Amino acid sequence: MQKIYKYKDTLFRNYLNDKNRLLSVCNALLGTDSKDPNEIEINTLEGIFFSQVKNDLSCIFRDHFMIIIEHQSSVNENMPIRMLAYVNELYKRYLGKYDQGAVYREKLLRLPKPRFFVFYNGSKREDEVRIQSLSDAFGGDDSYLQLKVKLLNINESNNVELLERCTYLNHYCIFVNRVKANIEANVGKKEAILEAIDYCINNDVMTDYLSSKKDEVFDMIDFEFNLDEAKKVWREEAREEGLEQGIEQGIEQGIEQGIEQGIAQGIAQGMERGAMDIISRLLNSGFSAEKIAELTDYPVAKIEAMAR
Repeated sequence: MQKIYKYKDTLFRNYLNDKNRLLSVCNALLGTDSKDPNEIEINTLEGIFFSQVKNDLSCIFRDHFMIIIEHQSSVNENMPIRMLAYVNELYKRYLGKYDQGAVYREKLLRLPKPRFFVFYNGSKREDEVRIQSLSDAFGGDDSYLQLKVKLLNINESNNVELLERCTYLNHYCIFVNRVKANIEANVGKKEAILEAIDYCINNDVMTDYLSSKKDEVFDMIDFEFNLDEAKKVWREEAREEGLEQGIEQGIEQGIEQGIEQGIAQGIAQGMERGAMDIISRLLNSGFSAEKIAELTDYPVAKIEAMAR
């Protein structure tokens, strides 16, 4: 039986999944000034492969807010749909702690108010702040159900005031930007990461964290950059394989169906086979169905069926 591995944490999740650091992030996002880390209850979904969802960061703040935060290096326009799944699971757990049957009583239940955020630090140009709406998936109809996600660009020179309010988030950005700058300067990837770690330690940036987890941080960053490179290769391979197979099959089908129709259909089928190959590789590497869906834009249900 194939061994299933838990998807590796990203640096963002690992670093900020801490009461003191997450409290600082919440204060920056909501404009509050809490000094008590006990006002934070971390409820990040850890997720087991194919059995439950996993998110980057979430918490209940002051028992008034349900904060859900995701980090992305490429913008996913389906994030409101994913956030809907996260908040549904989090509210189920929130209510379950107190009374499993509470939703069937007549008295109105009070829930912490949801707030949804995405931190973006990818290479493509993106607005400093953008709102993603669930209603876009309904053709703009928000008359019965709406969920809004605030996408915040945390690349250099973006959302400066936000980063100034949160030292931890600012330090995370400094470290990642240092790695990126080193790589852009044609420094080897290993050297780029190690130099950024040493630079930050020597300049009082994430010092305690990086000093105690240097090897782990290297592995996380190395994994993330390898994944970005692999995604580009897989997409190019799928495109080339799909075109090659499509043209061959299309020519054969074109004899009976007409050249134009046959080639179009063959290309589509070839691309499908290329996508299946990529998904198989990701499953064998231990990626979750949700993460594969995010990387490939392929339906979660079909990915789960492949895994089974």
